[in-house]
Amino acid sequence: MKKIDDIQAAISVVIFDEQGRVLLQKRADANLWGIPSGHIEKGETIADAAIREVKEETNLEINIKKLIGIYSDPESQVFEYPTEKRFILLLHAF
Repeated sequence: MKKIDDIQAAISVVIFDEQGRVLLQKRADANLWGIPSGHIEKGETIADAAIREVKEETNLEINIKKLIGIYSDPESQVFEYPTEKRFILLLHAF
């Protein structure tokens, strides 16, 4: 495995509409489709980070219903920025 530069806490949020469809957004940084997600800021709760990120990225106001899971496996949670900095996300999914 390549060197990991950092470990960061992050959230992702699955949002369903009335017909059961999942909201996806096209990411500007990777040009790929995904669910709203982002990093937890210092002094912020996990739930507050999820609510803030969804508002920033979609302009939707949400209520957290449940935690889906916490993911930290380096096999699926290692990300690399264009700067080539690699990090593992400790991802909290709602």
